[in-house]
Amino acid sequence: MAHSSNFREKAIAFKEEGHTFSEMAKVFGISSSTYYRWVKIKKATGKYKPQKTKASRQRKVSREKLEALLEEKPDLYLHEIAEELGCTKQAVHSAFKRYKITRKKKLLLIRRNQKKREGNTRGG
Repeated sequence: MAHSSNFREKAIAFKEEGHTFSEMAKVFGISSSTYYRWVKIKKATGKYKPQKTKASRQRKVSREKLEALLEEKPDLYLHEIAEELGCTKQAVHSAFKRYKITRKKKLLLIRRNQKKREGNTRGG
């Protein structure tokens, strides 16, 4: 449960007035470890609440590199893109999904099947 800065300040002041941890637990409902953590945060930051930092992890495939590679060589398969970027096929696939990039390719097999179908309808 997150407590406000005002609440934390009151609890620390209560303890510094000379009250025991058991009294503080009854009044404020916090433990001694919480008290010490809040004091440590106060000493480190000067505030009663820690500053939240949003951690972002480093991606294996950046959007810029991927788009530049596709611009340069649009006919590459996933495994070829993975080799170029130095990662796995799954990482490339995940990057396509994350960046909402779609690539539709007509395969040679599809073209052969279409020619066969066209040949069957003309002969009948």
